[in-house]
Amino acid sequence: MVYPADPIGRGEAWGDKSHPDACIGCILSEHIFGVVPTKPGYKEFTVCPKPGGKTLTYANGIVPTPYGEIFVSWEIKDNNINITVNHPKEIVLKEVKAENSGLNCTVILNGKNITD
Repeated sequence: MVYPADPIGRGEAWGDKSHPDACIGCILSEHIFGVVPTKPGYKEFTVCPKPGGKTLTYANGIVPTPYGEIFVSWEIKDNNINITVNHPKEIVLKEVKAENSGLNCTVILNGKNITD
């Protein structure tokens, strides 16, 4: 499956190459949870959730990798976003931040507070 849609059809090329249901995994893992691989197989990755609006104030989920599961949870409270990340020791987390949120950020990585 191809995601995003093949640009040849001006955004209308979902057809045989991909299916709209395939995009929900990308939307959840990369945009809502913010987990983006920077090396193949998630050997290295970043976490940059994109909270938006006033109704989505928390999210959590698991992103499967060949090395095990990456767990991400975030919650907005009192002008602060609390981000928790747990990942297998075989992979490397390069960066954690809340993109364009304007919020203070607290990060818990594998049980340890790593906030600057």
